[in-house]
Amino acid sequence: MADIFTINNLQMYYPIKKGFTKKLIGHVKAVNNVSLTIHEGETLGVVGESGCGKSTLGNCIIRLINPTGGEIIYHRENGESINLVGMPDKELKFYRKEAQLIFQDPYSSLNPRKTVRDLVGEPLLVNDICDKSEINNRVGTMLRRVGLRAEYMKRYPHAFSGGQRQRISIARALIMRPRFVICDEAVSALDVSVQAQVIELLRDLQAEYKNTYLFISHDLSVVKHISDRIMVMYMGRVVEMCESDELFRNTLHPYAKALIDAVPDVDKTRHKTPNVVKGEVGDATKDIPGCAFAPRCKYATDICLKEHPPLVNAGGEGDQEHWVCCHNRLG
Repeated sequence: MADIFTINNLQMYYPIKKGFTKKLIGHVKAVNNVSLTIHEGETLGVVGESGCGKSTLGNCIIRLINPTGGEIIYHRENGESINLVGMPDKELKFYRKEAQLIFQDPYSSLNPRKTVRDLVGEPLLVNDICDKSEINNRVGTMLRRVGLRAEYMKRYPHAFSGGQRQRISIARALIMRPRFVICDEAVSALDVSVQAQVIELLRDLQAEYKNTYLFISHDLSVVKHISDRIMVMYMGRVVEMCESDELFRNTLHPYAKALIDAVPDVDKTRHKTPNVVKGEVGDATKDIPGCAFAPRCKYATDICLKEHPPLVNAGGEGDQEHWVCCHNRLG
């Protein structure tokens, strides 16, 4: 399977400044030496608790922010490979056509002063994909594809429900047929029944347009349903990454196991022993010599506190890769 991204030692450090002189006193390490590949046509789920760096990772890949260091190698359809880190914004216009973002909040992500026609059709005009005479036809077709009526294009965002607004956001992101789409908590603000509808819509559109998704969420049950592979992050680092079914069948990292055990189970006939992680999340401004999760891990030993474990391929079922970052992995 061809790769669409190769990411090497990606870093996003936010400076901490103090006083009138804005003296630099440290950094918040939101993304800390993350390396991964994203395969073309797949859905890679990214999960972790709030503050683990998953949204920052997505913002780096989409180049809403310029990473502090590392590489984001984008493999274009013409065979060209480009490092997006450090590339000036004026040189990224080609990338804006090929990569799009679906935001979390369907209420704040749509300009209330613009009609649906303007919101969905604007990317076509900005990127010179078509002229104004074609906008109505293109927008109407896209709205019908996401389950909305074409005549809705004359309305403003306040006239729609949360689920309908998110469909408008999806239409805006996909109207240019991008190769790569980041869904940043794209269904977390919706009711459960609406979540299922939007997830199925995203799956149908992916099958039709053959694009690649990076699906960011804190909800493992949703990520399991839509993702081919899942990556678990903790304090800016990757702690486990493998096929979706493999992660739930053979969890190797204690933190990933705790996340899975925290998923609510509606089957009252089964007794589920809670696996509660005690303690607080570590300080992302400090250099941690060992594993960042070690102070909260019941399996931690002396080496966990002294030496950071490497991300290694422990192997999964068949020829599957199963990457884990743990000295005392489970299983």
